[in-house]
Amino acid sequence: TYGVVSSEWLNNTRSDTLYESKLDIQKSLHPVLIEVQATVDEKFMIRLMQYAIKVTERYDSKPVVLIFCVGKISPKSLSAQFTPIISDTCDHFHFR
Repeated sequence: TYGVVSSEWLNNTRSDTLYESKLDIQKSLHPVLIEVQATVDEKFMIRLMQYAIKVTERYDSKPVVLIFCVGKISPKSLSAQFTPIISDTCDHFHFR
């Protein structure tokens, strides 16, 4: 079981969402850091790494990081370094 916890950091920055395991028996589960970003660029990736370091320092465990890129990846060469989980359109969904 995971729950949302504060994602505000001492340097006055704030990540979008941070989840931690709520049960003592599940303390081996890694924290989950979620970011929603319009443009994923080098500046964002550096900021994300800083958030991940803060999470690691807080929990003594490396986080699972999930990025929702709702716009574009810039520069295009940056996208070549990552494999998208899903590259599919929503055409097959039927919205009412």
